[in-house]
Amino acid sequence: MERECDYRKVHDYRGLAGFEDGTGFQIPQKADVLLEEIKSNGVENDLAFIFPFCTLLVGARFREVEYMTQIARGQAFKPLMGSALFTVLSACGGGGGGSSAPTPTPTPPVVVQPPANGGIPSLFEASIEENNSFENIVFTDFTVSAPSNEEPRNLALVGPDAEPFTVSFAITAPDSNGNRVVTTTLLTSRVFNFEAPADANGDNLYEFDLTGTFQGVDLASEFKVQILDVDDDAETSAFTIQGETALQTFGVPFTKIPDVSGDGNAELAVTNVTGKGNASAYIIESEFIAGATSNQSVGADTASGVRFTTTNNTGDFTPNALSALAQADGSGTDVLLSADGNIYVFPIDSEAEYAALRGNIDPSSIADRIVYSITSPDGEINATLIPDVNGDDINDIAVVLLSGNDGSGEAGIIYGVDGTGTPKTIADGFDVTFNFRNEFNGFVRAETADFLPIPDVDGDGVADLILRQRNFSDNNLFFLKSAVLGTASTTSVDLDALDLTTQGFRLRDHEFGTVVAGQDYDGDGIPTLLFFDGVNDVFMIDGDEFAAIDPDTNTRLFGSSSATLTRQGGQGSSFGAMVEDMNGDGKQEFLGVSRFRSAVYVIDGQIIEDTLNNSGMITELPQEDEFDIDLSNFFGSDRDVTFTPAYLDGTDQFVVAWASDNNPQVETDPGRMIFFDAGVVRDAFSSGATGVTIIP
Repeated sequence: MERECDYRKVHDYRGLAGFEDGTGFQIPQKADVLLEEIKSNGVENDLAFIFPFCTLLVGARFREVEYMTQIARGQAFKPLMGSALFTVLSACGGGGGGSSAPTPTPTPPVVVQPPANGGIPSLFEASIEENNSFENIVFTDFTVSAPSNEEPRNLALVGPDAEPFTVSFAITAPDSNGNRVVTTTLLTSRVFNFEAPADANGDNLYEFDLTGTFQGVDLASEFKVQILDVDDDAETSAFTIQGETALQTFGVPFTKIPDVSGDGNAELAVTNVTGKGNASAYIIESEFIAGATSNQSVGADTASGVRFTTTNNTGDFTPNALSALAQADGSGTDVLLSADGNIYVFPIDSEAEYAALRGNIDPSSIADRIVYSITSPDGEINATLIPDVNGDDINDIAVVLLSGNDGSGEAGIIYGVDGTGTPKTIADGFDVTFNFRNEFNGFVRAETADFLPIPDVDGDGVADLILRQRNFSDNNLFFLKSAVLGTASTTSVDLDALDLTTQGFRLRDHEFGTVVAGQDYDGDGIPTLLFFDGVNDVFMIDGDEFAAIDPDTNTRLFGSSSATLTRQGGQGSSFGAMVEDMNGDGKQEFLGVSRFRSAVYVIDGQIIEDTLNNSGMITELPQEDEFDIDLSNFFGSDRDVTFTPAYLDGTDQFVVAWASDNNPQVETDPGRMIFFDAGVVRDAFSSGATGVTIIP
C-alpha cells in the first residue's frame, strides 16, 4: 500500500551533535523519541525509502542514506565535522488501515551555543626546512558551520616571534548544508637559517598567537613554526689555513695583494707574529685557496706559494710587514718585505720572476731585489708600499720606526728607485720626515703605528695617506695630503703643526682602528672615509666636511658634530673592509669585526649613506639590527677576532684571521685564517636574514 507523509504532524527536534570518546555520534534525546514513534508504526524496514522524502537535515551533511538507518536503529556513527546543528522534520503516515501514530507533546528547542573559538582550531603547527625561499605556509584546511557570510575580523599575530609573518584566511562559499572550508595561510618573505635563529629564545621554534573575532567569538589560536636543520653550505664551506706561529695581534696579519701568480686573482700576504724568532712571512696563492677542500697548513714544505724565512730555517728572522702593489707604470707588481732592519722590494714583471720566489726563500739570497737599509732603535720597522707620490712612476715606501717608550719615534717617506739607482739608507735620511710630540709616548711598537694609503680625497689627482698612531694613552690619525708627501725636504714635518692647506690635519681623541675608503656615498666625487674607534662608533668624513676642522688647532674632533654610526653593546669595531654590494641596491656594504663576540658583522651601505647625508646626526644601530657572521665555533673564551677581514673575489670567499691571544710575544698557539663561502653570506643578507653561522 502506498504511504504518504502527513506534513501537518511536524515535530521539530534540535540537538547539538558531538563526539563521545572519539567513537561516534550521540543521538539527541528528542530524536530518540521520534525514532521510537517511527518504529511503532512498522516502518523501520522502509527507512531507506522514507527518509529521503520525510527527513530534512539542516546544518549536518550526510553522504549516504544508510546513516539514516543507523540513526533509526540507535547506532552511532562518526560525523563529517566536529559539531553540527540539525533539525529532523518527520510526520510520515502509515498505510494499510490508515492509522497514524499519536502526536508527541512538543518540547522547547535546545539552545545552540556557538562553537568554541569560532570553529577555528586552537593550534596550528608546521615544520619547514631552512634556506627555502617561499611566500606562504599553508596549513591544513578545516570546516566550519557558517550559514552567514561572516569572515574573521581584526586579525593580528602577537608575540615576540610574530614579526616575520602575516596571516590570511581563504573561505569558500557556504554549501547546501551551510558549511564552509577555511584555509589558513601564513605569509612571509623571510628565508630562515637554522644556524642563525631569529626567534626570541633561539630554539628555531617560532611561537605566536592569533587574535581577532569570528562568528561573534574572540579568537585565541596558537601558531608554532619549527625550522628544520639541513646540511647546507653555511655549515660545510668553512676551512682554515694554519700558520707556523701566532699571527700579529695589534697589526694587520694579512693583506689582499694584486695577482703575482698569473691567474688573475688576488693573493694573500701573511706575516707571523712580530718579535718572535724564526718567524715567517707568506704569499698564499689564490690557486692554493681555491683548491682547498679541508683545513690546510703552511710551513717549510708548503706548496701554497712563497715562504720568506732564513736560509735553512736557522737564526732569528723577524718579518714586520709584507705588502704588494701594482707598479706605478703598469708593467708588473712590486712585493715589499720589511724584516730585520731591511726593506726588500722584489719587482715582478713576469711569471719567471715570480717563480724564482716560490718555495722557501731567504730574501737576502734573491738577486733581483732592491734593499733599503734602515737603522731603527729596536731594529724593527713597519714599511708599506704606497702609490707614487713624487711623480717618477715608481712606487714609494712609507716607514714607521720602532722606538722605546721615550717618545723618540720617527716616521717618513722613502722615494722608490727602479733598480738602476742607489737604494737609500736611513743614514741618508727620509725624503720626507715626520716628527711628533713626546706626549704621544712614541710609536711604541711598529705594529701600533702604520701608514694607510687612501684614494685622493683632496681633489688634486694624487693618492693621499693616513698615518695611524695608537697606544694606550693617546690615539691619533694624521691625514697627510699628497702635496706634503711629494716634496722632498731636509726639514722635518711637525705632525702637531700641520698646515691645513698644504699638509693636512689631525684626527684625535679616539682609539682608531681601521680607516676604510668607501665609495662616494653622497655623490660629490670624493670617496667617503670611515673611521672605527675600536669600541662602538663608526665616524664618517667626506670632502665637503673638511670645514669642520678647528682652524685654531687644525684638529678634527669627532663627536656630536660628526656623521656617526653607533653600534650598540661595546662590541668593538677596530677592523673592517668595504665589500661588494650584497643586496643589489648599488651601495657597498661594510664588513667589520666584533672583537668580543667572535663574530663579523655587516653594515648595510644604505645605512652608511643615510648617516653620512645626515651629517651631525648619530644613527644608532642596535645589535639585533646587524647582520652577524657567527664564528664562535672556531674560538674559545680567550679568543679575539682582531683582524681586518677581506673578500677574495677570485674564489668568492671571505677570510678572517684568528688571533690566538692579546700577547703575541708569548703566544704559542698557531694563528689561523678562516675561509668561508661569500655566496652563503650574500644570499642570507639579501633575503633579510639576521645572520649566518660558520661551522668548521
